[in-house]
Order: sequence, then C-alpha cells, then structure tokens
Amino acid sequence: MIEELKIPIIAATSALSGVVISQAISILLLFLDKRHKKHVLLRQKYEEMMFLFQSSLGYFQDVQNCKTFDQLYQLSNSPEAGKAYGLALLYFPCLVEPLNDYTVAQVSFYDSVITIFNKNIPANAGGQAVVSEGHKQVMESLFEQKNIVMDALISNAKKYTKA
Repeated sequence: MIEELKIPIIAATSALSGVVISQAISILLLFLDKRHKKHVLLRQKYEEMMFLFQSSLGYFQDVQNCKTFDQLYQLSNSPEAGKAYGLALLYFPCLVEPLNDYTVAQVSFYDSVITIFNKNIPANAGGQAVVSEGHKQVMESLFEQKNIVMDALISNAKKYTKA
C-alpha cells in the first residue's frame, strides 16, 4: 500500500513545491519592483526640489530690482522656496531644517528691503538696501543659509537619487 502511494505523494509534493516556489519568486519580484518604483519617485521629487531651490535663488535679485512698493508687494514671498520646503516635508526629512532656515532667511531679507525702501529715492530697492549695515547682515545670513542648503543637497544626493 505504501509503495502505491509513493508516486502520487511525490507528484503532489512536486506540484505544491512548484507552486510555492513560483509564489515566492512572484512576491520577491513584487517587492523589488515596489522598491525600485519608490527609488524612482524619490529621485524625481529630489530633482524637482533641487530645481525649485535653484529657481528660488533668483528671488533676492528680483526683490532688489523693484522700484515701487507695488512691485515689492507682489514678491512678498518666494513660491519656489515654499514648494521646495513642502517637498522636503513630504519626502526628505533631513532637508526640512535647512530649507526652513533658508525660507526664513528669505523672509528676513524681504522684510529688510521693504523696511529700508523709500519710494522718493530714485534708486531701486537693492540700491537703497545695500547702504544699510543691517541689510548687509541679512544678506550674509541669506547666503549662509543658501550654502547650507546646497551642502545638504549635495551630501544627500546619493541617498535619494539611486534609481
């Protein structure tokens, strides 16, 4: 009787092991594909955040070129810096603090320019602000924060761009 059952048992075991192995491989491939898609998403978002940060660097020049309060009011914040900060909040926790500090430095810069600006002086906002010692310190702080963000972006690039 045992001899008669050996062949069906071996056949059933072989069939079941084939199913188990194929399911294990499918699960492994699914896991690897999901991991790859996550890396691709992080790379895309990292690139987007870097481009937004680069775009935000022109903000201070735009503010300095203003010649009226209306122009200054239109530039009350840098949307690119805010978007870069938002992406950091969602995807890159190690970049949240540097981008937040950079955004705060931009706000301080704007506040400094708008406080100093006098519409009765024919120079643009940057020309008026450059003579102020307090504004020079604000500019130094802004450039320092910019450099900190750049260093953080460079040091984390390998971590987030491996796709």
